Amino acid sequence: GHDRSYRFNIVHVPDSNNIRVKIWDGGALVADSADIIDNGAKSLKGGRVGVYVDSQEGVTWSALSYR
Repeated sequence: GHDRSYRFNIVHVPDSNNIRVKIWDGGALVADSADIIDNGAKSLKGGRVGVYVDSQEGVTWSALSYR
């Protein structure tokens, strides 16, 4: 929604082919992908992460970090 802040967490563990995404609205967890086992022929083995917004004005990304 407008003037909302969402927090998200993406965990990718290439050694176990596991990906998991969680999204919070304030303190409430609103989406959880659960464990996604990415072991297909085109599985993600690491690399770079970027953000993308399509046709939405006024989006601000803040406090992005990785480890």
